[in-house]
Amino acid sequence: MENLEKKGIRKVFDPIKTNFCFYWKIYGGKKALFSSPYLYIALGLALISPKFVSGQWHNLAITIIPNMLGFTLGGYAILLSFGGERFFKILCIRCADESTPTPFMIFNGAFVHFIIVQITTLLLSVLCSQYEKTWILVGFIGTFLLYYTLTTALAAVFAIMNMADWYEDQANNEL
Repeated sequence: MENLEKKGIRKVFDPIKTNFCFYWKIYGGKKALFSSPYLYIALGLALISPKFVSGQWHNLAITIIPNMLGFTLGGYAILLSFGGERFFKILCIRCADESTPTPFMIFNGAFVHFIIVQITTLLLSVLCSQYEKTWILVGFIGTFLLYYTLTTALAAVFAIMNMADWYEDQANNEL
């Protein structure tokens, strides 16, 4: 009976696991994560930040991230609506190597990564705000995630710039 309950609970989480694995593949996995300069900039900023020692990082995160997340989701929806059908068809053309994501999916992977980092940081900061004190390691991880959220904003801006460049190329090719 207990084993069946465990399997039933696991099934509930299967769609989340499937979606996360798909995102991780499109994003580029460990290779993309550990070759990202934004990760190392955030790490450096976290190392020199006194907020994680005092345990006050979560107040800053709770102040910043909800607005940033709302703006990101709204902007993402708007970006997906511009460009027209022909433009998106061009972005969705696969390379000869079927395993390589299309430019459209690379753009989506960057935005989904940005959103996941924001949500993870917000969840951790809300959890930590429930306690008077947090361990220094948790404070450091939270501070790092807060900085990583901010640095991945820059990565998302560059993804938008690349999409705009692709759109301009497509528009100029039609003339």
